[in-house]
Amino acid sequence: MRLYEAMFLVDNNLARTNYEEVENHIKGILERFGGEVVQMVKWAERRLAYRIKFNNKEYVKGTYILVHFNSEPDAIIKMNRQFRLSETVIRHMILRDEDGLFDESKKHDELFEADAEEPREKPARARSVSAPDEAKVASMVGELDAAPGEKEEKPAAGPAGEAAPEAGASDEGEAKGEEK
Repeated sequence: MRLYEAMFLVDNNLARTNYEEVENHIKGILERFGGEVVQMVKWAERRLAYRIKFNNKEYVKGTYILVHFNSEPDAIIKMNRQFRLSETVIRHMILRDEDGLFDESKKHDELFEADAEEPREKPARARSVSAPDEAKVASMVGELDAAPGEKEEKPAAGPAGEAAPEAGASDEGEAKGEEK
């Protein structure tokens, strides 16, 4: 016999109201095919990442149950079929437990306690981006506005770093591109 680990997702309402029935249903299928339950833990009631349609119902929440059991490898195929046909089990996964049995429930509880105690920090940005230089933006816009094939000359910068007025401009309004 080999040690296996199985994770079951069951209806949250059924598990909350009648957990013993759910537990007996899972144990019954495992034992019917020669399995020996070593450990069964109600792991968590969680909101699902996406809606699951099962037996004409749509599930948003579910209860996870973790089971360690010993079984013959040939029986796993039969167990998988029975769990797929079960109306109690929404999803399941059975894996061979190569790491051996250890207390998953303590590991799980410690993980959730650590998450609750330590608020998560926002990740640091890879680099800070400064606002674009107005002179660069103005020169790019000027190049785009120029007719294809023509290249517009860049205006010379004045003493305060501002663009010099265009040649032939009679007043400030025209220099800034405003119309009269």
